[in-house]
Amino acid sequence: GVYVVNNGTPGRSPDIRIRGTQSIGQVKPLFVVDGIFQDNIDYINPNDIESMEILKDPSSLAIFGVRGGTGVIAITTKKGKVGQNVISYSASFGFKNLVDKIKMASASEFDSLFNEENRNNGVATPNYDAVKNSGNNTDWIDAVTRKGKFQSHNISISGTGDRNRFSLGLGYVSDEGMIKHEVLKKYLISFGDEFKVNKAIKL
Repeated sequence: GVYVVNNGTPGRSPDIRIRGTQSIGQVKPLFVVDGIFQDNIDYINPNDIESMEILKDPSSLAIFGVRGGTGVIAITTKKGKVGQNVISYSASFGFKNLVDKIKMASASEFDSLFNEENRNNGVATPNYDAVKNSGNNTDWIDAVTRKGKFQSHNISISGTGDRNRFSLGLGYVSDEGMIKHEVLKKYLISFGDEFKVNKAIKL
């Protein structure tokens, strides 16, 4: 019952549908990050996500009221674990290539098809020798697309003390679109610290 459709444009949010298409109101789900309502999660480094839960049943959505009508994505981010000091690094690389490319007619093929169309319609073919003899034979699909490269690097540091636990995350994303000149570069920094003042109060 959950549909996620990638937009294909670097940095553009995907289309997420949890409970189908609503006739009124919002379509995208409500995001709840560490108990706080959010309109989007573009600012979150995926590497900093500890767990994710999809809520779509009426009983589980009742506590969110009308805003939960299109479903809820509840996210918990990573925090330092008691007694552990951890440093981790992860990276990914890849390529994006256009598949099922539209096959374009060459200049001579287009000329033949255009003449045939005009004959079938009983229309005289315009004289455009200056254009068709100029050597123009551009495949515009190839002209505007490329093999896109993407990479991401993430470093996370977490630790605990006597009264606090913290987590620091640093991320870098570079994502080239298959359309030339489309590129996303994003730098992400997240920091969380839980400090225990006393038995009853935490900050």
